[in-house]
Amino acid sequence: MNPPRRLHRRHPRNRKDAQSQGEEDNPLNLTDEQKAKLRPIVADETQQLDAVRNDSSLSTEQKIQKANQIRENASPKIKAVLTPEQLQKLADMQQKARQQQGSPSSESQKPQQ
Repeated sequence: MNPPRRLHRRHPRNRKDAQSQGEEDNPLNLTDEQKAKLRPIVADETQQLDAVRNDSSLSTEQKIQKANQIRENASPKIKAVLTPEQLQKLADMQQKARQQQGSPSSESQKPQQ
């Protein structure tokens, strides 16, 4: 009996698969230094967003407002670490994500550069 094929997806068989897997893991091609600078910023943002999500005293609208505020505060810190090319790629990725979500207000949520 053959093992399920899905087990092989995590282990690329050729160099091209390995390269595309690396791009998926690090689509902005962050350096180790950038990763080290971003790690605490993203961890803090994630912790704050989790606290908002788990705060049962907030309405859905309040949670959305607080989450947006947290993202707005983290965004300039994150962008300060990125190169112009990485900023453009991030903007493209965010735009693509909004389009896939079908966000009607995607135009007003463009990242500031």
